[in-house]
Amino acid sequence: MKISSFRVAFSLVAVFAAVFSAKAQFTKLNAAGSTFAALIMQRWSEEFSKVNPNIQVIYFAVGSGTGITNFTEGIVDFAASDAAITDDLKLSREAYSGIFLGKITKWNDPAIAKTNEGVKLPDTAITVCGRSDGSGTTLVFAKHLSTISPDFKSQVGEATTVTWPTGVTARGNSGVAGLVKQTLGAIGYIEYGHAKDSQLSFAQLQNKSGAFVTATPESCAVTLNTTQFSSDNLRAWPSDPMPKMLILSPHSAGSCCTRNMTAKRFGGL
Repeated sequence: MKISSFRVAFSLVAVFAAVFSAKAQFTKLNAAGSTFAALIMQRWSEEFSKVNPNIQVIYFAVGSGTGITNFTEGIVDFAASDAAITDDLKLSREAYSGIFLGKITKWNDPAIAKTNEGVKLPDTAITVCGRSDGSGTTLVFAKHLSTISPDFKSQVGEATTVTWPTGVTARGNSGVAGLVKQTLGAIGYIEYGHAKDSQLSFAQLQNKSGAFVTATPESCAVTLNTTQFSSDNLRAWPSDPMPKMLILSPHSAGSCCTRNMTAKRFGGL
């Protein structure tokens, strides 16, 4: 997904103006990122410096991924990227089970790219974020992954606590949400309400019929309406829902969220 010239230009003006108003003396800004945007970035920088001679902008065309990494690590003042991971990201069963197994480690992996044609995916490492504490959310998600992936079933299995082959962990849904928000290229599994409250980007997951479904109140309602509950305890554990359905816990829908990868703070699931 490409950022429009207007939006990038507006952001640059905002950054420049903020620095200029804060400091009257000579200021140098370092920027890095997209080689595609290098020429226009150079032109904007030169034009801006003509109007604001006390500010010099130096842009390094090192690629979107490196630019975003440099920005998040505080090496440069801002970054430009023509690549982003948004709510439109589609993850096949092969892709998201492979990610949580640690077999798929980059966002531009062919398994992800083939279901996201036309999207320029960044060459950024994937960081899996999971639960460190005993969790029904973990049980539901691990049960689903074990159902669709024999490798996951044999290597990880299903339980309220599992040893994730890769990534980092935190306690509670809010802990995982925090990791996803602050970690470059992160993906995690989070209860729907926590994901919405944390304003995380949702990935579309492929269901049994091959359709890609996003966690929404509507898609959760479809799941509930077609789930058969036991008459004595009203509990159900549909490990692989039917078409238009999502993974469902006894109380709420689970969602797979990505760190939103943009030029501002580099994005997912």
